[in-house]
This record gives sequence, structure tokens and C-alpha cells, in this order.
Amino acid sequence: RGIYHEELHLWEVENDLAKQEKRRIGWAKPKLGKLEAPAPKPVVESGDGDGRGEEDNGNDRNDNGNADSDGGDGEE
Repeated sequence: RGIYHEELHLWEVENDLAKQEKRRIGWAKPKLGKLEAPAPKPVVESGDGDGRGEEDNGNDRNDNGNADSDGGDGEE
């Protein structure tokens, strides 16, 4: 960014001089360009569990071993 500000200052001086002399400036105004990407956010492990070896499978209801997802009794 420091280089950009130096170039911008030089351009402004040249632009003012060109206005006084009633002529066009010889070069285009410098552009800052792309900014650096922000640093990634830190990932924090979830503190929900108490570390006793229980796995969270994303299913909060009691699972009594039925593999049917339709809620039926398993008979067809």
C-alpha cells in the first residue's frame, strides 16, 4: 500500500501541474488493485461433549435399532 500512496502522490503533483499548464496528464491515475485476502478464522473444536467417548452422529432422538426411516414397524 505504501508504494501505491507514493505513486498516487506523484500523480496528484503531475495532475496539478497539467491543470496549471492547461494540458492533459501523461499517465493514468494509479489503482490500488486487489487487497490481500483476510486471514482465515480459527477453527474451535466444539465443547459440547465431556470427552467420555460418546460419538455424536447428528441424531438426537433415541435410536432403538430400527433401520426403517419411514417410521413403520418394519413389516411389509
